[in-house]
Amino acid sequence: MTNANDQTDGGVGAAAIRRIRIHTILEGLTIEHIAQRTGVCRETVSRRLKSTDMRIDDYMILCHSVGMDPAANLDEAIVESQRAPSPDPAWPQTEGMRPGRG
Repeated sequence: MTNANDQTDGGVGAAAIRRIRIHTILEGLTIEHIAQRTGVCRETVSRRLKSTDMRIDDYMILCHSVGMDPAANLDEAIVESQRAPSPDPAWPQTEGMRPGRG
């Protein structure tokens, strides 16, 4: 799921995989359960869930194995990766002032 628009946080692919990890935690799914459903070993599942990039067929299988719609997850990941970063709380923003300008 390598994407030309990848950002420093991993971009769309990383966001999609992060959303799968969150879903598995919220649903109480174990690595063993996912491994059984995908037909790969636990180590492979663990490596894929920790990655920021994977082959599209592995992504599809992983999504289906945890009960996620791959296209909907990818849509949400695109939206998530396009959100503007939060302002730095250490940098006070005053009206009319921008970082780098006096």
